[in-house]
Amino acid sequence: MLEIRNKHSIIFDMDGVILDSEPLWLEAELQVFKSYGLLLTPKDCELTKGLRLVNIIDFWYNKYNWNNVSKEEIVKKLEAKVIELITEKAIVKEGLFELLNKLKEKNITLAICSSSPLSLIEAVCNKFNLFSFFEILQSAENCEFGKPHPEPYISTMLRLKTTYEKCYVIEDTVTGAISAKAARMKVIAIPEGDNYFSSKYDFCDYKFRTLSDIIPFIS
Repeated sequence: MLEIRNKHSIIFDMDGVILDSEPLWLEAELQVFKSYGLLLTPKDCELTKGLRLVNIIDFWYNKYNWNNVSKEEIVKKLEAKVIELITEKAIVKEGLFELLNKLKEKNITLAICSSSPLSLIEAVCNKFNLFSFFEILQSAENCEFGKPHPEPYISTMLRLKTTYEKCYVIEDTVTGAISAKAARMKVIAIPEGDNYFSSKYDFCDYKFRTLSDIIPFIS
């Protein structure tokens, strides 16, 4: 049974957990890649969900091998577009502040570990005044390997100066959940929509529909 105590640390994924950013990522990817002549579909973008920005670019570069623009240029343009959309449109997920306030009340240490660049993590924290809640902001861009490799979560754990036994991770994607499980942490899955019923999340330790559903298990 899930029981979160003040000796534990909670590591939040960001996209899809803290805010509903997946539609914004989709909009940015479709727009930016179209501007370079690459006509992706929403179904195409599902293939790179949960990956680092550089890995998204590498995926499509390896598939289509364009030569008219550098990967670095597209990375910068996509990053800028997502930040713009977050600033304009982003909303937090249901129950976020209720959960954060409860965890803060219990002196539970919190961190963010995201595949997004640090500039995006900081943009989100700035927009929603989240800096006071999170001790560590960890971007997978600063790791040699991104999710589903465990390195991003291991790096976050080390920065928190704790151990995997004391870490719970909140994830919405299978890619991120695999990363956390590979780091030997307990995974709380918050699958999006109908994915809640998918057997793909059966390897996670716990599964809830919303962040609010976690609150009764904090002691």
